[in-house]
Amino acid sequence: MREKDSYINRTLEFHRVYETEVKPLFMEDEEPRRLQKLSEIQVYRIFILIALLVVLAIGGLITKALYPALQFMAPMFGIGFCSLTIIFMAISFDCFNLKFEKEYKTSLKENYLDKVLQVFGDIKWEENRELISNNELERSGLFPPFAERHQDDSFVGVYKGVNFIISETKLTLLEKGKRDLTSPTPFFKGCLILFDMNKNVKNRTIVATKNSLTSKHSAISHFAKFSIVIPFFLPFAYVLISSFGVKGIIIDLFLLIFAAICVWLMGKYRMGEKLEKMKLEDLKFNNLFVSYSSSQVEGRYLVTPAFMERFLNLRTAFGTKKVKCSFYDDKLMIAIETKRDLFEIGDLHKSLNNPESINNLYNELSSIYRMIDYFKLDEKTGL
Repeated sequence: MREKDSYINRTLEFHRVYETEVKPLFMEDEEPRRLQKLSEIQVYRIFILIALLVVLAIGGLITKALYPALQFMAPMFGIGFCSLTIIFMAISFDCFNLKFEKEYKTSLKENYLDKVLQVFGDIKWEENRELISNNELERSGLFPPFAERHQDDSFVGVYKGVNFIISETKLTLLEKGKRDLTSPTPFFKGCLILFDMNKNVKNRTIVATKNSLTSKHSAISHFAKFSIVIPFFLPFAYVLISSFGVKGIIIDLFLLIFAAICVWLMGKYRMGEKLEKMKLEDLKFNNLFVSYSSSQVEGRYLVTPAFMERFLNLRTAFGTKKVKCSFYDDKLMIAIETKRDLFEIGDLHKSLNNPESINNLYNELSSIYRMIDYFKLDEKTGL
């Protein structure tokens, strides 16, 4: 009941702040600027169209001049020249349009997002910062090894004593091409959410949309993978001591310390952890998601009917079908895959009087806060 009341109060306060403090500024300052930007884009479109007609005319003259000499090759040249010109102009305009759109959205956030976010309490917007480390992504077990990573909008905050990070992220894989060359291939674009749970999960539980790319086994660094071979060298300690004396003892001590660190890493990252598939009672949820856990008991305690409902709500709030999460150590990481831009408060091509963007922002952030409310992540005892 407290969770529901908190949600209702936050919703009312959010829309009050927007209607009384943000929207008037939008309509007075930003709407004229938005219309001016659109006018500039229209001028650019006309310029592109004129340039296209001029280039096509030049191509036609060249084709006509080549025709007597090349006969059948001249029409092919003309068609190819025209096609490439149109494609180049279309790409040029699209890049220019995206640049204008990105600059405008960033400007809105810089000027107004702090005021909008004040309803959510202690939360701060960051841009192009890596707030969730690659090591943390690896530990979560949600992703296979990736080649590149790009960040866009990020948020860092505290709610009910729970630290959380939200990061718009794009990941790419390296795949072999037809000529044995490797090229980056995007495989995840969306939102990463990392919670400090203030409690320790003894086992790992992963819930993911079916057919999504995950690492079913426990995440572990390449250093720790390599370290598994170290203990096999320890039997040679006697040979080292016999052959090198004091130097051999020093080498042995180094190997022992290194092995101890490796054992600690294996325990920390749960090397060799076996994740078994869980069959849950909710048939609809089973049809949409696949669940794994190294403990069936703890896994079922985490993935309850109430959790399933909120997990499905995340899909609705972010407008996607691909969502996955991992419970590990004292963390909960959620990965929401979507191609649309998230956490926007306005759009260059829509009137700022239209509340669609601001409503989407509220639903996205509110659905994240409700996960904290549900799991009582601020409480240090029990799950």
